Amino acid sequence: LCPTPLARHDAEFFGFGGSRWRDFDWGLVTTVAWAHGDPEIICAAHKSGARIIAGAPRLVFSSDKAERRVWIDKLIATMRNGLYDGVTFDYEEPLDMSAGSATRGKLANYVSLINETTAALRDAKTGIPGATTSVCVPWSPDDIDGRNYDFKALADSSDMLYVMVYDVRSQILDRCIASANSPVGYAERGLQRSDQRYLQLGVPPDKLVMGTPWYGYIYPCTNTGAEDDVCQTALAPFRGVNCSDAVGREVPYMHIMNLFDRNVCPMGFADLSCKVTTPMRRDASTRSPYFNFVAGQQLWQAWFDDPISSAAKYAVARNMGLRGVGPYTWDDLDATGSVTGNPGAANQSRDMWRALKTFAALQREVI
Repeated sequence: LCPTPLARHDAEFFGFGGSRWRDFDWGLVTTVAWAHGDPEIICAAHKSGARIIAGAPRLVFSSDKAERRVWIDKLIATMRNGLYDGVTFDYEEPLDMSAGSATRGKLANYVSLINETTAALRDAKTGIPGATTSVCVPWSPDDIDGRNYDFKALADSSDMLYVMVYDVRSQILDRCIASANSPVGYAERGLQRSDQRYLQLGVPPDKLVMGTPWYGYIYPCTNTGAEDDVCQTALAPFRGVNCSDAVGREVPYMHIMNLFDRNVCPMGFADLSCKVTTPMRRDASTRSPYFNFVAGQQLWQAWFDDPISSAAKYAVARNMGLRGVGPYTWDDLDATGSVTGNPGAANQSRDMWRALKTFAALQREVI
């Protein structure tokens, strides 16, 4: 197998998944997270200069440096055995950096663990040359879902932050209705230079990767008009807020398009039949597409991202000088139509990859 890539990519294309790696554009992909040790994907990635990185195992939040070192040594051994080129931390539970907080110490230990992992991987004797450390963070640093982390310290302790510009309706503070999973405006507000945003906090744009969804949500509506533009949803509490996207279901892009094109229900609908009841619509403020369908007697509304809405976010990332972009997940496309049987799937997959490529083209213009 090829060795771990040593080069730093000018434009980072960082995403999760890997089960459909044969369909990836390896001339574009630079990092694949959570691919589970398949020698074939590792060799394909390394030949193109891309990295395969592991997810951090169960974390230790110890204040004991020696205990953290034991965890780090085990991680590095696992990475060596699995031929991984880095590790990504994806802890999403509430922590509060405020003075007097009961979780302030736990957060400090989390930062220390990441900082020491990065140092150990870079160590000439114990490390893995070229390996990277990344941290997943919410779309904004403004205490999203109770995550009041020290984001500047997390950035300083790692090679990059993967900013998850999706699931923004995890806590809905206004009308309890279906809406966009990843509005373009949230990408702008979450990253721009304004009060309490990542750039304003001093995180260099070169350490930020904008994560975008290659999936969407379908929401059961409490209203019944098959062509209604607004889908009212039931309450679904999440971390102290009564309304959230937990009322909906996550669905990969390929299955959403198969539903729209062919009235094929996504998984989870048992013996029900589905019928699309509206044309494809697009919300002007979020740039996101949506449509209605009926399953049995229940009205649903689907919200998702497509090449148009995705490219709009990639342009935001370019304009802010970010290090890169990338999807959750690489595996949500059907490049050949063999998964869904949808004749349009191959073109839809191609167009999503083309949208991703626009970031590379835009980066070259900037450079």
